[in-house]
Amino acid sequence: MRYVLSLIIYIAATQHTVAEGYRCEDQLFLVEATSPELAERTCHSAAKARAALSTCSVHLKDPVTISVVDAIEELTGSCLGLYHCGDGQVEILSPDAMAAARETDGAFAGISDDALWDSIIVHELTHAAYEGVTCPFSSCVATSEYAAFAMQLRFLPAAELAQFAARDILETQPSRDAISPIMYFMAPDRFAELSWRHFITRPDPCGYMEWIMTGQIFFDREGP
Repeated sequence: MRYVLSLIIYIAATQHTVAEGYRCEDQLFLVEATSPELAERTCHSAAKARAALSTCSVHLKDPVTISVVDAIEELTGSCLGLYHCGDGQVEILSPDAMAAARETDGAFAGISDDALWDSIIVHELTHAAYEGVTCPFSSCVATSEYAAFAMQLRFLPAAELAQFAARDILETQPSRDAISPIMYFMAPDRFAELSWRHFITRPDPCGYMEWIMTGQIFFDREGP
């Protein structure tokens, strides 16, 4: 299916190109991209992600602008996507930029470029949905990232998920205490693996996700 795009009358400047705004058929999404084809691909991926997320208790209600960029200036390293809290905006590297920037080893190394690109949209839209949860601490980064990685991996194609699972070397089931902000910041790949193993071993994973998305479960805590 080709997604109907309506051109929004404004221009957004990027580093080397000019991105135009396109309203997706799913009216919740506005995409900033350098071509109608890239905007269409992004709209399709976002709509597919929204529909999938809603089957596992992650519901997007507020509009989201998705900017497809060549670089994410706010962060360094191998950042492939970013949700701007409070702004309803996602930045994601273009497919070509992501293919060039992604790590060649690590937890997601075996996943194809196309599947990884789609999965980053799932990840960032989960962050957008989680923003509606009231955090009782100074930060709920561990909980938000747990949810985002769990959904990113849950909705990978089965063959791609098998590539991720093939390198799982955990010898025991992770406890909730293993899911921490320190682990996320020090070893994000390890955090992803711990989060996924913990999530899939819940008796009802999507029911567990509902508790997270309604503010009944947190992995964060106040410091000493």
